[in-house]
Amino acid sequence: ILEELRSAFNGQVLETKIRRSVKLREAPAFGRTIFQHAPGSAGAEDYLRLTQEILARLEVLRAPLLIGDRTLSLVRQEVGHV
Repeated sequence: ILEELRSAFNGQVLETKIRRSVKLREAPAFGRTIFQHAPGSAGAEDYLRLTQEILARLEVLRAPLLIGDRTLSLVRQEVGHV
């Protein structure tokens, strides 16, 4: 299915995959984001990667992003088919 979507939407499907995780399911039950609930979890890492990919596609040159107690610095990347 993923390959069909990529073919149909010609470069508009993001590469980052969000893995299923217990921590991701727990966070909303506690009224918290994944970054508040389990900042070191696979789900938090996946969402950080997704953020990087989206901002890179928007061609952000350099942006410090504070998520919880972590700062993510982004540098521009060349991304095809925006």
